[in-house]
Amino acid sequence: MKLKNIKKYIKKYPMIGRLLVAFLIFFGLILITLLGIKIYTRHGIELELPDFTGQSYEEVVYNPQYDDYEFFILDSVYNPKRKNGEIIEQKPAAKEFVKSGRKIYLTLAVTEPPLVSMPDLVNLSFRQAESNIKKLGLKMNPPIYKASLYENAVLEQLYKGRTIEAGTEIKMGESVTLVVGKKTSGEFEDNTDDE
Repeated sequence: MKLKNIKKYIKKYPMIGRLLVAFLIFFGLILITLLGIKIYTRHGIELELPDFTGQSYEEVVYNPQYDDYEFFILDSVYNPKRKNGEIIEQKPAAKEFVKSGRKIYLTLAVTEPPLVSMPDLVNLSFRQAESNIKKLGLKMNPPIYKASLYENAVLEQLYKGRTIEAGTEIKMGESVTLVVGKKTSGEFEDNTDDE
């Protein structure tokens, strides 16, 4: 079919010509949209993520070499063996392939221990109290045993030799001492005479 014949056909049936134009416009818009998305999302362009662990937060954030990434502090963890502000974990992990502009979440080390609230350990068993202390990141001095009707129950909680109230804030890693009940033979027996 020659171009002349196509023009005659379109003039004879104008609806077909309009549908053909609409189809070409629709197809063109889809093509432009797909190309635009590919350019906008940088499809296929990925960078291998460097290992940031061991570097300081300032070294990484202010380094022009890493301008392709956005950095966010996800968490800070008390670690006296690391320098303050040192990156100890990153997400996504090193060597993963990511797009430019990707958000990188960092966990930093802090050398100043955070404060924790002293729990109420009085009347708990020694084992429960010990578990609670460890969960908070506190240390435990050897217990002091005191004669009591309640064996292995915590009678008192001490910090630096003094009673510490529940809710008092102390630094993580500090040591506390528990006064624990212990039965002794012959003590606390009922000495009343049977009648």
